[in-house]
Amino acid sequence: MDEKRYERWIMSRAAHWLMRHTIADLRARSASADEYELLGIAGVLRRTLIDQHLLIDVGRRKDVPRPVFQFRPNVDIRKPQNPSFTTVVYLLDPGEFREPIEQANLNDFLSASLGSIDGRSLTVRSLIHHFAHVEGGVHLGLAKSDESRALRDVFFFRGDAWRHGLALLADVAAVTAGALETLAEHPDSPPY
Repeated sequence: MDEKRYERWIMSRAAHWLMRHTIADLRARSASADEYELLGIAGVLRRTLIDQHLLIDVGRRKDVPRPVFQFRPNVDIRKPQNPSFTTVVYLLDPGEFREPIEQANLNDFLSASLGSIDGRSLTVRSLIHHFAHVEGGVHLGLAKSDESRALRDVFFFRGDAWRHGLALLADVAAVTAGALETLAEHPDSPPY
């Protein structure tokens, strides 16, 4: 076996081991009531779905289909009546997003709506980024996008709205774990 092929084989085995543990981690964290455990979901999701070398692609053979995400997206985008005085926030209820009524690939899943803030859709990707990079899931930082600034204002003081956002993050984790399990159980996937 040549060196490159050997390296890919090793990486594939490591990725599958890591995926098995990632699935268990996402399942455990999404069932937790501990806010710190829920916040940690953001880092796991970022590594799995958004970073440059996605965990879901590193160990997947070309003949194994891409994961399918099953969820219920938000379809209600509420626009403010008087945008200069109020922020209109509409978020799916915790648990709603987990209902498997739509199937999507990774890009469509990351673009799926979890609600709206001032008439702009709150996507899965933006919720993960916000909790990972502003709220402390990976590091605590400044909100850089309009969407993240709006989320920061809504989640300020870590009250009920912040816990609602964490519950939505847990829903995203549960849907992701389901998609990864399907991929991991495919007959052409290497054994864990």
